[in-house]
Amino acid sequence: INAEYGGTWECAMDSVKVAGECAKMQSELVALQQRLRAVQQQIGGEQDRKAKLSVQEAEYCGKVSEAEVRSDKAAEMALDMNQELDSVMDQKDELEEKKEQLEQERDRLMEEAARG
Repeated sequence: INAEYGGTWECAMDSVKVAGECAKMQSELVALQQRLRAVQQQIGGEQDRKAKLSVQEAEYCGKVSEAEVRSDKAAEMALDMNQELDSVMDQKDELEEKKEQLEQERDRLMEEAARG
C-alpha cells in the first residue's frame, strides 16, 4: 500500500469501508427513490379516483335534487287533485240532494193529481 492512503493498512481498509458504505447508501437511495415514485403514482391514482367520485357525487346530488323537485310537483298535483275531488264530491252531494227534492216534489204533485 502506497503513501496516498496514508501509508497504513488501516487507512486503506477505512477507505474501502467508506466506499462500501457509500455504495450501500447509494443502493438504498435508489430503492427509496423507486419506492417514492411508486407511492407518488399511487397517490396520483387515488387523486384520479377521488376526482371521479366527486363527479359521481355531484351527479348523484343533481339527481336527488331533481327527484326532490319531481316529488314536490307530484305532491302539489296530488293536493290539487284532492281539492278537485272534494269539489266534485260536494257537487255530487248537492245534485243528489236536489234529485231527492225533485223526486219528493214529483211524488207530491202526483199525489195531488191523483186526488184531484
